[in-house]
Amino acid sequence: MVTAEFSFLVLSIILEALLRCGGSYQKKVKKEVLILRSKHMSSECLHEPTHRQYDFSRKLDLIRFLKTIQDEGLYGVLHDRPYACAEWNYGGFPVWLHNMPGMVFRTTNKAFMDEMQNFTTMIVDMVKKENLFASQGGPIILAQIENEYGNVMGPYGESGKEYIKWCANMAQSLDVGVPWIMCQQNDAPQPMLNTCNGFYCDNFVPNNPNTPKMWTENWTDGKFKQWGGKNPHRTTEDELLIIIICSVYATIVSHDGRAITIDGHRRVLLSGSIHYPRSTPEMWPDLIKKGKEGGLDAIETYVFWNAHEPTRRQYDFSGKLDLIRFLKTIQDEGLYGVLRDRPYACAEWNYGGFPVWLHNMPGMVFRTTNKAFMDEMQNFTTMIVDMVKKENLFASQGGPIILAQIENEYGNVMGPYGESGKEYIKWCANMAQSLDVGVPWIMCQQNDAPQPMLNTCNGFYCDNFVPNNPNTPKMWTENWTGWFKQWGGKNPHRTTEDVAFSVARFFQRGGTFNNYYMYHGGTNFDRTAGGPYITTSYDYDAPLDEYGNLSQPKYGHLKQLHDVLHSIEKTLTYGNISTIDFGNSASATIYKTEEGSSCFFGNGNENSDATISFQGESYVVPAWSVTILPDCKNEAYNTAKITTQTSMMVKKPNEAEDTPSTLKWSWRPENMDNFLLKGKGESTQTQLFDQKVVTNDQSDYLWYMTTVKFKKRDPLLGKTMSLRVNSTAHVLHAFVNGKNIGNQHAENGKFNYVFEKDVKFKSGRNVIALLSITVGLANYGAFFESKPAGITGPIFITGINGDETIVKDLSAHKWSYKTGLNGFDNQLFRTESISKWSSPTGNDPVVVDLMGLGKGTAWVNGNNIGRYWRHSFQSENGCDAKCNYRGAYHAEKCLTNCGEPTQRWYIFHILLGSRIKYVNVKPEKSLHGFCCFVIFLNRYHVPRSFLNAEGDNTLVLFEEMGGNPSLVSFQTTRVGSVCANVYEKKIIELSCDRKPISAIKFASFGNPNGNCGSFEKGTCESSKNTVDILTQECVGKEKCCIDVSTERFGAPDCSGAPRRLAVEAIC
Repeated sequence: MVTAEFSFLVLSIILEALLRCGGSYQKKVKKEVLILRSKHMSSECLHEPTHRQYDFSRKLDLIRFLKTIQDEGLYGVLHDRPYACAEWNYGGFPVWLHNMPGMVFRTTNKAFMDEMQNFTTMIVDMVKKENLFASQGGPIILAQIENEYGNVMGPYGESGKEYIKWCANMAQSLDVGVPWIMCQQNDAPQPMLNTCNGFYCDNFVPNNPNTPKMWTENWTDGKFKQWGGKNPHRTTEDELLIIIICSVYATIVSHDGRAITIDGHRRVLLSGSIHYPRSTPEMWPDLIKKGKEGGLDAIETYVFWNAHEPTRRQYDFSGKLDLIRFLKTIQDEGLYGVLRDRPYACAEWNYGGFPVWLHNMPGMVFRTTNKAFMDEMQNFTTMIVDMVKKENLFASQGGPIILAQIENEYGNVMGPYGESGKEYIKWCANMAQSLDVGVPWIMCQQNDAPQPMLNTCNGFYCDNFVPNNPNTPKMWTENWTGWFKQWGGKNPHRTTEDVAFSVARFFQRGGTFNNYYMYHGGTNFDRTAGGPYITTSYDYDAPLDEYGNLSQPKYGHLKQLHDVLHSIEKTLTYGNISTIDFGNSASATIYKTEEGSSCFFGNGNENSDATISFQGESYVVPAWSVTILPDCKNEAYNTAKITTQTSMMVKKPNEAEDTPSTLKWSWRPENMDNFLLKGKGESTQTQLFDQKVVTNDQSDYLWYMTTVKFKKRDPLLGKTMSLRVNSTAHVLHAFVNGKNIGNQHAENGKFNYVFEKDVKFKSGRNVIALLSITVGLANYGAFFESKPAGITGPIFITGINGDETIVKDLSAHKWSYKTGLNGFDNQLFRTESISKWSSPTGNDPVVVDLMGLGKGTAWVNGNNIGRYWRHSFQSENGCDAKCNYRGAYHAEKCLTNCGEPTQRWYIFHILLGSRIKYVNVKPEKSLHGFCCFVIFLNRYHVPRSFLNAEGDNTLVLFEEMGGNPSLVSFQTTRVGSVCANVYEKKIIELSCDRKPISAIKFASFGNPNGNCGSFEKGTCESSKNTVDILTQECVGKEKCCIDVSTERFGAPDCSGAPRRLAVEAIC
């Protein structure tokens, strides 16, 4: 028995190409089948018998033939080569072509190439016009250029090789949105797919590991007939050898001007960003499952270069950096993936995701036509792609990844790079295409993105975005669900109504792909937060909060929107679009197909509701909202009408122990004598270096030390003396002769400042020790890699005596450098203590109040959970007591936390029954304000996987400012109450997150006033006891569903105003 392992089968005019074999990649069903598909070849001698005179009549009606294929529900393969062979007169070439002056066929002959390109382009344009490529919703899934040229290529020499490259480039430029094939062409350039022709192709091996094994001509009848020859015949038994077991699960991902297409079908795609290093592998399944339950089709993530390659050519994909495990978790949940392998991230990530060793390479300039940069970028990008390919994770291999991204928001900063920037972006596109991932590449915020890159939009709103190519769908790669927090900044919030409005208006205006940035923000563990000054929490006001809980009502309200959009997917992606402008920012958009119509009624007015009359009915659309009517008759959703509960979180004392009185403390000092008194470091230079150059970003801390000697009669001594430091350190501590003379930190976004303090120097040897601290490196802007960090000077000692001023410049002094601190070097964060305390009972997240402590870093069982900093109390001005969702959102709108520290509450999870050991370092009086390794957590997330299930845990904190740990207290946070304020004829679900509802605090059906936590009865009220009805329906249950109707609650007379149910339930 002879077996052949093929991915694809072509049988004469019968093709099964790019077959998914029993369904999508999720199903992976194997079948022993032979499925028939049709193909067609275009013949130039028939269609263009005379130069520029064409014939597509009767049996030459190519379009009719292709539509007949489509009518039968079959796929098509278009051999638009234009050389046919096929035992056809003159191989399909017209003889007038031969008679043109200087003509030579199938080589780099300009006359031939011009005519070939003209005919090929004409055929493609005809087919495109009728929307017959699969990327347009048509049947054609493959196209072919040239034919069996490899069989005769030898005599053409180098010109033949150049000609085949030209054919590939010309074909790609036609942008048909489906793969191109070249049969019998072993050197077919990428991304051409080389294929086999012949009686047998079981031993055929494609020229690229990402090219499937394809048989484009299986000769079924032995050989063609000739006058005077015998009749050839191939046995049926031999032909049966071609029936093979199909084991391919590839998904064809393409696009047209309306949408991303998957297996030829246009799709509405809703995606959410979840960054794998900002959570843990143990959290990923739950986060991704909640994304799916929330109506997402895809999960998007960046790839973080500096996390994976912290040292050049030394890689880390362990733990929460296990990219492949994350992608497979997405696949296991049956979702698609979007891989942003740029490799610049921004993302408020340290240094934008670039490793600092890259900056320190000779002659390095980021993100331009710098050879050193491009070489390193290509090396990392290729490595990631190869890893993903090896695991068959691209959709073209049967995996979940349907889109890949190169570069990121470069168009926002491109101007200063000039022509080099334009060349760089072209290089990025070419490099990405060369990786042959088999799915489309995107470039966000890049209006000049070269084809075939898909340019996309990022921002709070993208409804007015227009792609740079009519064949590029309208895509939104970052819909900012909130905003990031900064140390010293207020807390930003984006309302649920506004996020929903932005999405609905985007789809109203032709969008078909929306990705939420973020869907789950997570935590900036370790030193990953960028900025500078980005907080450890990266909650981002996302639908899933930092710890993975549902953030209600945002999660639920968007889920309802997703359900409605999915229900009208075909209408949105195939329907004819018309718009009615009602004035005053109100409009209707109608999507119409033969099956029916769907409507969007939009009101962009910030102040007034709109009444829209449509098809004999009136509809009230609230200000700054969109109403969706799937059948153009009945309202299914309005962005401003929230019917999802609001969950109110509360903090509960630790019932297991009476903290803080039971907490026990131990101390260890940081030994700084070598630095403060001796000025002794690891290296010495006669200049001031940028901190990145010295530390290679291995630590936040860098000592700058120098020795200054004064003679007894030095003119500087005896005067009023000061030390003046021009600093770009985010935080600076200054010591002279072992004494702390002060500290300073950058404020109000200004990261260059002057530190100046009076100092009394002595005759003889004086040691100046400056500790520079970074709090996240810059991550955004043109040439941001060159923004200074540390102490770059100049540094002066100034003496003033009356009118006389003497200045001594220390910038070119002999400076000694020491990266890091001894406690870090000695890994004191891995120390255990005999002190223990009991964790709070239950499974709720645990919070600790940092009242009394300052700034530093925390570890749990050796796991670095991030920086903390409680220094920053906000101005009492600029916050909003009540946030109005109406009107365009920006990062300064809807702020809270005025007059409070940036992060007071730090949350972490404890396993039931665990004990915590504390290690703390008691500051010595001579240590000048530095207390080291004091225990504390400041609203830090400690994932359960960081804790010992057996019970004993160690918590360590390096405290650099000093403080009083006696005020530390541990609490738990949970859903305390849930509220809803819902119009009648809606159904509301109340849920206490797996805990029973214990009481109904408030309930009113009529026109109640107020907000969650402060509801009041209005002027009309149901005669029925609403509280009793809901008590009977909900109390004692984990969740309950309520039909808000007059049948249930009565019919209060509200003078024609819409009736609402307001309810608050206690959990």
